[in-house]
Amino acid sequence: MAVTEAIKTYQNYIGGEWVGAGNPIVEIFDPGNSELVYRAASASVEDARNAVAAARHAADTSDWADDPNRRQIALSKLA
Repeated sequence: MAVTEAIKTYQNYIGGEWVGAGNPIVEIFDPGNSELVYRAASASVEDARNAVAAARHAADTSDWADDPNRRQIALSKLA
């Protein structure tokens, strides 16, 4: 018997919260075998504006700009 994994649906992370999108969900398929890999929120222009505004707010109101150690830790986690 084959084990079927649940297909994940990803949302946008904006302002510290996982949120849906202003556009419909898109399905992403493996080009090698045409199987559904995951679903993702398709961000609208307004979603992108909200994300940029949230990032600007976070940069302006946190110690990110003044604390190089904090930036280094965060960037290392992304790498």
